[in-house]
Amino acid sequence: MTSFVFAQTATGVIRGTVQDSMGAVLAHVHVKLIDEARKQEREQTSNEEGFFEFRALPLGNYRVEVEHPQFKKAAIEGVVLQVAETKNLTITLQVGSINESVVVQADRGLLEASDASLSQVIDDKRLLGLPINGRNVMQLVPLSAGVINAGRASATQRQANYGPGFSVGGQRDNTSVVLIDGMEISGQELNNYPLAIPPLDSLAEFRVQTSNYSAEFGGNSGAIINVASKRGSNGFHATLFEFLRNDALDARNFFSPTVDPLKRNQFGFVASGPVFLPKLYNGRNKLFWMFAYEGTRRRQSVTSTTLVPSLKERAGDFSGLPVTIVDPLTKFPFRET
Repeated sequence: MTSFVFAQTATGVIRGTVQDSMGAVLAHVHVKLIDEARKQEREQTSNEEGFFEFRALPLGNYRVEVEHPQFKKAAIEGVVLQVAETKNLTITLQVGSINESVVVQADRGLLEASDASLSQVIDDKRLLGLPINGRNVMQLVPLSAGVINAGRASATQRQANYGPGFSVGGQRDNTSVVLIDGMEISGQELNNYPLAIPPLDSLAEFRVQTSNYSAEFGGNSGAIINVASKRGSNGFHATLFEFLRNDALDARNFFSPTVDPLKRNQFGFVASGPVFLPKLYNGRNKLFWMFAYEGTRRRQSVTSTTLVPSLKERAGDFSGLPVTIVDPLTKFPFRET
């Protein structure tokens, strides 16, 4: 007996059972899975129990086609697979000619029948539609149930300077794991906060798994933040962005005679498409690429206030203070000599 063991990953699974109109399973049915955006195809045959399974699938929209002699061809369109999701299908074939076909739209469903974990997906609409200070994707994690922002004195904020961390299920803010396309980027020296924040425009979606996740994940008692990047497609696409923040509308610090200077530029681009080498290789429907870059430049002055010693205090005379300061060794008051 041979089995496959997969490491922690952002890919998903589409599996299901093929049956006839009476509910009896159909064995040896030809099943084809098509990535609708990239036209990539995978094929297999259902087993004796009418079961089929496609593993290690990246997120995207898929079409499932099923063929069997003496039955009409069936197709399910719009099978949406999210990051780290297992999609279960039940396909019913109708008696008829194989030249006839039945096409239906996939049902998203409200219940997760194949996974007992508690999780929530933050999709691309919220990634790009919600305002995020600094374009830090981790600020969207508290949109999930059971997640709250940690306090301003959290270890994550003090050491990593990334803003407030997040706490999951009452755990400390350093007990979560962050994955980018299946690769862990959490840093123990930065309290498990990501060592590098990916550009927001390069991300497709992410899943926050808070409880009962499978054995492929783990290592901490908090959440698993499973982030998936965008994928290349048969068309060339590019996004160029620049975000400017300055002191034009800032108020003056109370203790400063002028407005503190501030110039912050956050810029970058995301490009993707098929691998294409003229006269050598055409990767349409086969091989794709995606490249992203983001840079930040910040110039800022900060006004701060502090107490400084008076001339007497600088000379060692503290008699003017409301309290008596004594030498910890001799217990005599400090006075000018």
